[in-house]
Amino acid sequence: MSDCAPHIVYVSLGSNMGNPADNVQHALAALNAVPGFAVTATSDVYVTEPQGMPDQPWFANMVACMHVHQDVTPDQVLTTLLSVEADLGRVRTTVWGPRIIDLDLLLFDDLHICSTHLHLPHPRMRERAFVLVPLLQLAPDLCIGTERVADLLAGLHYTVRNQHIWQPESPAHLTLPNHSGHTR
Repeated sequence: MSDCAPHIVYVSLGSNMGNPADNVQHALAALNAVPGFAVTATSDVYVTEPQGMPDQPWFANMVACMHVHQDVTPDQVLTTLLSVEADLGRVRTTVWGPRIIDLDLLLFDDLHICSTHLHLPHPRMRERAFVLVPLLQLAPDLCIGTERVADLLAGLHYTVRNQHIWQPESPAHLTLPNHSGHTR
């Protein structure tokens, strides 16, 4: 990377097919191998209750912080995430269904984007303990807009014990996926 400051990007990684813990590690390695991308920190891997479609295996979830070259755009990051998903065998068949890998772009610096294919910050991250718990672990002082991650978590009903996250689901929180690859 050049001497100019890189973008700071947060990505959620999840899997519940095959060996989920290995799948998220393979995705991290693939992201780190992309020119201009550098994984700088990762949370622990948490075993999490599925959201949207409860009758499926639990997920391995984590969050990664990356530095991305200053010339890389949010759209290019999204394209890279979708490409890594495809390379690792992701096939999109069922909304909120089982998946070999799921990579969601959570934050790109402090940008706010709402387009037909990309929403930043991620539109549902504020209501998901499986994103906020690992994000808090990585960046305890991080704010999403004007809201601190710790405050967002304080407003959720969830339990964390021994790297497991339980979060009861409310039907009011179920929304259709957008077209940015965000499906949970």
